Amino acid sequence: MNVIPGGIWAFSPTRTRGRLIGARAVAPLAGEWIHQASLAIRAKIPIATLHDQVAQFPSYSEAFQTALENIKYRKET
Repeated sequence: MNVIPGGIWAFSPTRTRGRLIGARAVAPLAGEWIHQASLAIRAKIPIATLHDQVAQFPSYSEAFQTALENIKYRKET
């Protein structure tokens, strides 16, 4: 779980496949960035790929990127 100003982010990753299987966000404007996690889960996008994405609204995605950085996983090769 990651504490951000005014709220929290929490991801549920697979440790062996390097993907998200769940995400929670409770914060002001959480709806502006929870879609990133939702799409990643549905499309099975690797966490390594999520690190390289360019956000439509960079200020909203900073919390998302910070939370991703705290996930420990085995990178896909």
